[in-house]
Amino acid sequence: ITIRPLISAWGFGSGKEERPPSTEEIALLMGKTGHENIILHEKNYTVSKMIPDMELDVSAIAKGYAVDQVSELLHGVGFKNYMVEVGGETRAFGKNQNGKIWKIGIERPDASRGVLIDIIALENTAIATSGDYRNYHENFGKRISHTIDGRTGAPIEHKLASVSVIHPSTMTADAWAT
Repeated sequence: ITIRPLISAWGFGSGKEERPPSTEEIALLMGKTGHENIILHEKNYTVSKMIPDMELDVSAIAKGYAVDQVSELLHGVGFKNYMVEVGGETRAFGKNQNGKIWKIGIERPDASRGVLIDIIALENTAIATSGDYRNYHENFGKRISHTIDGRTGAPIEHKLASVSVIHPSTMTADAWAT
């Protein structure tokens, strides 16, 4: 949640860098991260940062959280059949307009769009998919993933293209998929 400066340094988010950060820059930015430097005040619902210029980034759970909030609102006013989707994070309850269980397509994790590799029946639960097959850039012929490893301060470097997670909470599925 505190790696926002690293995301920007690698050219994602609001900071579009032309070059990868140096080892020294990564070390400096890593000194401004760490969840242990955040204090949650439950009584008044506030957050304090031990490092004043620390930045928080909730992008790993934000869309999932939004889907859960809309779903709870719909359920709370009596809807029994609905599907809520925000940026690929999806939660479905009841049946679709044809009286069938909702079917959610999982796209092939490559540059093609709309080519499905699987279709999942989603009944009263959520699915989130995350990957680096669309959100990346190249630098000197090397693929730079938008997913930053908080332990190293560098983008992940494995061959995994995407992950889909099914869970009752869209926010939890979103976090685990990321």
